[in-house]
Amino acid sequence: MRYEITVMTMTITNKAKTITALIFFFSPLFLLIEWINVSEHTFDPTSRRKRSPIIRLNSTDVVDVVGKAVNITNDKVEKRRSVIYLHIGPMKTGTTSIQEAMNDKEVVGAAKDDGLTLWRPYTLQHKNLPVFRCFFGRKSRCEPKLRHFFDTKVWAGEHSPSQSDAVFLSHEMLGTRLMEDEIWNMYDRVLKDWDVRIVMGYRRYYNSMISHTNQVFKLRCTVGFVCNEHNETVVDYSFSKEAEKHSPIHSFDFFLARYPKVSIVNLHEEYDIIEHMFCDVVTNFTKVCNAVKSYNNKTSTVIKNKSLYKGFHRIALAAYHAGLVGNQTKLIPLVEYVKRQAQMMEYNETSLPRTCLSKTKLDKILKTSLQYEERVVPEFFRSDLGERALKRDFDEAVREGIFCEVDTAKILADDRWRKVFQDYKKL
Repeated sequence: MRYEITVMTMTITNKAKTITALIFFFSPLFLLIEWINVSEHTFDPTSRRKRSPIIRLNSTDVVDVVGKAVNITNDKVEKRRSVIYLHIGPMKTGTTSIQEAMNDKEVVGAAKDDGLTLWRPYTLQHKNLPVFRCFFGRKSRCEPKLRHFFDTKVWAGEHSPSQSDAVFLSHEMLGTRLMEDEIWNMYDRVLKDWDVRIVMGYRRYYNSMISHTNQVFKLRCTVGFVCNEHNETVVDYSFSKEAEKHSPIHSFDFFLARYPKVSIVNLHEEYDIIEHMFCDVVTNFTKVCNAVKSYNNKTSTVIKNKSLYKGFHRIALAAYHAGLVGNQTKLIPLVEYVKRQAQMMEYNETSLPRTCLSKTKLDKILKTSLQYEERVVPEFFRSDLGERALKRDFDEAVREGIFCEVDTAKILADDRWRKVFQDYKKL
């Protein structure tokens, strides 16, 4: 009996020693687990883990031992809204020059360092980005794609939009073909947590009208004979529905009604529009501003996207559609032939027969131009560079024949020109 008691005592003693040893062995592990639990709620300035929003506590709040707020009343969560600049054009307001600067390597590097995401339009990726591309298809599929675009890294080696201090998107499509309530309601939902700032270029109405006509013609009518129904002259286009749809006045009214922050980059001011954009409109990015200044210093002043003289193209198109040349004719050789024949007959761009806008229509365009400038840039309008300069420049444009087009009907009725096209058919 005494032996059994002794054995039992020894067994209990051994178990106690074993348990004590296990506790001693695992106690560092328990301490480590407890430290991890506490550190999850403790601010660590060296930690790379994504931090929770800052919570400011009032005197009535209760805080437990690990620093976690309990039963918070009147809690305020500080969350800084990221800024997104949407440069919406419209067309022919310096967008090409601004986008060229965005492609400069020094500017791109400075943007990365400054935390500014640049959506550079003329890269390999841009055609497939849903910022505008998906709106040409089924609009119902666009919203999830658009959310994905703003929530993920879409450019290799660059900040993703959600990680940047600010994002700058530039495309004239935003202020022309995508200018519909359905599309921008979608943008509003996707960007509801962003500080949206619209940036719009300003160019005088009559300048914009002429430039847009040239651009449409260049895109549609310089590669083949398929543009017969779109062969608008400035005379036809000036008061067409398409001109009204793409009017900068329409763009300004559309965005001003939706967003309180609309910045204007005025092409008629004395500042450089690229430096003004990235130093004064897009603010607090010093490296980007300096890089843009460096870009301007090393880049020669070249007119981007120059307007095309359309007279010889219009004559060639008119002759083709009138059946004066063969059906197998190619446009470019015919245009060159027309140009050579015009020079042989001692015609130039200003001496060819022309048809121009009437005084009534010119007065209407001037009135619209004045009203638009007064609304968009009222202080500038009242300056020496404003109203008086607009009237002076408009009169000069009329004298130079800017509001005129070659009179193709009169040319095709001329026997000398008809012989020119008969000889071309024999070549």
